[in-house]
Amino acid sequence: MKRLVSFIIPTYNSEKTIKKCLESVFKQDCRKEIIVVDDGSTDSTEEVVKQFKIKFIKQKHKGAAAARNSGLRIAKGNYIAFIDSDVILPKNWIKKALKKLNGEGIAGVGGPGVSVEKSLISHALDSLLYGIDASVSSKYVDSLATMNVLYDKKAIDRLAFNESFKSAAGEDPEFNFRVRKRGYKLLYDRSLWVYHYHPTNLTNLLKKWFNYGKNYPIPYLRHPEFRNLGFYARVFYMPILILLIFLSFLN
Repeated sequence: MKRLVSFIIPTYNSEKTIKKCLESVFKQDCRKEIIVVDDGSTDSTEEVVKQFKIKFIKQKHKGAAAARNSGLRIAKGNYIAFIDSDVILPKNWIKKALKKLNGEGIAGVGGPGVSVEKSLISHALDSLLYGIDASVSSKYVDSLATMNVLYDKKAIDRLAFNESFKSAAGEDPEFNFRVRKRGYKLLYDRSLWVYHYHPTNLTNLLKKWFNYGKNYPIPYLRHPEFRNLGFYARVFYMPILILLIFLSFLN
């Protein structure tokens, strides 16, 4: 019998993207359980999700970290896949990810997000946040984005996301640093890409960038041994954002 994969999808007001996300998960060739945790949505997300045969948790709005923890508590899989509700998986994603995860000492594997939108800002956002690097096909890293990651359940047993992170930024590196401290490796591979939607509303986009710029340095301050150039680059997120917005209008 195939080993079980638990797909955990935190969601908040994602009525426009969650259907395509779930359809892409159902197309994955594996034995699976799908857990959607609705973090207090105020739109029709719940109605869309309940069209599918999945495990559904509704909770008060506590943030993505708390939503992932709610999913983890009931997950029965040998493997844990975290994806976001604005992500679409290619049909062979799980097959590739399971193969990559077979390496010795590897706790998790993940890859980049490829923007569904064609705007300059969307592509720049994915490049800065999710590590699209054309010069590197595969490498070991200190953190993987939880919008696109598969873990071996044994490697993250008894670990939970830090729920002091209320917005969806910073909680994934902090979690991954604790995985690394257990002696495990994390593998980033460009072949494990996913489609990723971004906010098209400028206000929402600015809010998303602000949260990243505010929260991402925190894990590096708590775990200084993982500081690198990426830590210092994040200090400049907001100036970079302003420049990209300006360039996009010129474009």
